[in-house]
Amino acid sequence: MNGVFFTFLILPMLSHSSMFESPVGPYWFTFNRFEKCPKEGTKEMFFDLHLKKMNRSTVILYGNYSFKREFDDSIKLRNEFSLWGNGGWRSNAYNLDFDRNICKNFQSVLGKTFDMLVNKFAFNVQKNRCVFPIGEYQVDEVVVSNWHFKSLPVLIYGSYRVTSTFYSVQNELLGCLRVVIDIIRRY
Repeated sequence: MNGVFFTFLILPMLSHSSMFESPVGPYWFTFNRFEKCPKEGTKEMFFDLHLKKMNRSTVILYGNYSFKREFDDSIKLRNEFSLWGNGGWRSNAYNLDFDRNICKNFQSVLGKTFDMLVNKFAFNVQKNRCVFPIGEYQVDEVVVSNWHFKSLPVLIYGSYRVTSTFYSVQNELLGCLRVVIDIIRRY
């Protein structure tokens, strides 16, 4: 009798519980909010970006940014991912550094999303020479919800605070951008 009870009542309940869900898998990548960086350096790379929620599933990016020096392959980029858990941010969950060939690395990770961002962000970037020119820019109406990168087929689900810091060859802090992103299960 106990075996029948387990087989027909308890086992089906367990198979539909979240206990068996994997913390990693196919995902949607969505921007949650921007935050102020603790250190902004010389502000030669300055970002004033905002998000607007259009509906339950669509988030739009808008704002301004400026480069007082060319953003080229000499710029170093450090991305520090903090994971939300147990009521706070756990630093250094993952670090991703680009010491050279930053543009080519973005292209390989982001794929077609990179080309879309270059067009939407009004950059005049040549395929053979990856340089983002000096200037002040405005971005509007860029959908930043439900992204998926083919080069990264699975990611660990959760909320991450990504602090991207930009450095010169001499390791001088040029600017910073901090954003909170959500990696959610893709159904």
